[in-house]
Amino acid sequence: MPANDAAPWVGAIRELIEDCEAWRRESAASYAAARAFVEGLDPGAMERFLLNLQPRSGGDSAPAPSMESLSPEKRALLLERLRRRRVAG
Repeated sequence: MPANDAAPWVGAIRELIEDCEAWRRESAASYAAARAFVEGLDPGAMERFLLNLQPRSGGDSAPAPSMESLSPEKRALLLERLRRRRVAG
């Protein structure tokens, strides 16, 4: 990640801590934005989406990968992870 200049953040937080009127303005603006967002939500949209999902037909689903389909490197990595899990468990 690139370096981030913290000075503007420090200044903004300092202003909110030291200036009650600035805090009140930002608080009111934040509340209004949150309220507008929530009022625009459709609570039934997710339920309709889930109810409209259809199961996959058996013919077009990809076969599950098998050990034989893994490269030697991936097999070795899988075995190492399984060994670590056994030791940790």
